Amino acid sequence: MADSRQRAPSACTRVEAEGRQRPLELRYSEALTLLFDMALESAMRIREMYTLERGQIDLERPTIFLSKTKNGSKRQVPMSSVLVAKLTAYGGGSELHLFRWWGGNPDK
Repeated sequence: MADSRQRAPSACTRVEAEGRQRPLELRYSEALTLLFDMALESAMRIREMYTLERGQIDLERPTIFLSKTKNGSKRQVPMSSVLVAKLTAYGGGSELHLFRWWGGNPDK
């Protein structure tokens, strides 16, 4: 597990991939790395993560508040100190959404 924890985030940010002639061009490498770390640290579902709005994240009470989950209920997700540090350092997203590629349409 430690090996994949180290390799996957580096694959999101690596300029030149092993065995490739051309470097990878990832538009959202910082966001992809955060998404990977968030999955490991919180065990949230992918849709729960990529649709997050900044207002759902409370860094003071290290908790993420999910208003709608897969089964339709609300739940709170505690954050580890590692995830709090990564979210604090993250500079991407918009004023409202944590990840730029999601524009707020709940059907996508």
